[in-house]
Amino acid sequence: KRFDALSDWRSSALFSAQSDALDASRRPTLRLNPSNSSVAEYVTYPEDESLRLEPGFALGGPIAQNRVWFFGAYQPALTTNTRTVNAATSANPLGSENSNKQKVQVQYATGNITSQMSDSVRARLAFNNSWARTKGLLPTLSATDPAGSDYGTTSTFPNYSVSGNVDWTVSPRLFFGLRGGYYLSDQYDTNVTEVPRYNWTTTNNVGFLDVPLSLQRGTGFSNVLSNTKVVQDKQTRLYFQADSTLYGNFGGAHQLKFGVQADRLGNAVDSGEARPRVTLRWNSRLAASTASCGGVATPAGNCRGTYGYYSVRSQEVDPSRGFITFGDVNMNVFGFFVQDAWTINNKLTINAGVRTEREQVPYYAPGEN
Repeated sequence: KRFDALSDWRSSALFSAQSDALDASRRPTLRLNPSNSSVAEYVTYPEDESLRLEPGFALGGPIAQNRVWFFGAYQPALTTNTRTVNAATSANPLGSENSNKQKVQVQYATGNITSQMSDSVRARLAFNNSWARTKGLLPTLSATDPAGSDYGTTSTFPNYSVSGNVDWTVSPRLFFGLRGGYYLSDQYDTNVTEVPRYNWTTTNNVGFLDVPLSLQRGTGFSNVLSNTKVVQDKQTRLYFQADSTLYGNFGGAHQLKFGVQADRLGNAVDSGEARPRVTLRWNSRLAASTASCGGVATPAGNCRGTYGYYSVRSQEVDPSRGFITFGDVNMNVFGFFVQDAWTINNKLTINAGVRTEREQVPYYAPGEN
């Protein structure tokens, strides 16, 4: 029989689309009134414009007759979200007008090659990828962002795995298997607004007579949408496993399996607020002792300045930044197992085994790196 690789290949294609035209309206949201933080209200925010496209295809078939086969597929997911928040309204007199388009893409790809290297040896190599990127932030629905805010932050998410295995059938009674692989997942941000972030949490400064109108902001205001930056958040796994299966008959049928495995797991993190976070609590008092009120003798619960009080969030590792998570750790796991499925007769099978692992877990000690 003639072998023609191209004629034996098979393929498929697909396409899907989704838009906001098919979505229902937003549900009412309960919030504090921006100009009066003692009043709660329900508001229904406008719907975002969105479009998601997913084209894709797959192709596979033999490369060498009865020896080598391949398969590959690719399907990106491309999403565009556009949000426009309205300028000041009667419900939100301090609101600003902002608009931005956010683009999200995920690149799904997979491929593998399988080879029947001989009558007794079969091998496979596979690759999977789901790289993603989110370009741009969306304005706050409550329209509390300053006019002209920078929404240019881009987050990138590398993500892939490579794996392989070899199976060797030595005889009808003995089988060996080897498998291993590597996995990586990461994130890093660019174009982050690296300035201190000032927050009005549950209060506002609306109506303060000696505060210029241009500096009065409603409840929930922040001078920047976010100053959080992920330099890296890398998770890795390198693994290897070897096992064997032995079939035999002694006092019944036995299926004896044994093997070893080794894993190395890693996590390198550097993420958090690029600059400190300052929380302003207008017209509020801090229940604090004299020592925590600037050393000024103050009645308990009366620690405040002319306009209230504020707090700054930072840390000792890098005081120029706000709250951060930082570290680079690795751990090793080694294991061994043996198990047996012992079929004594057609009514009784005993499954017994033992497994042991040795795990080296990183430890933390104050003052040590």
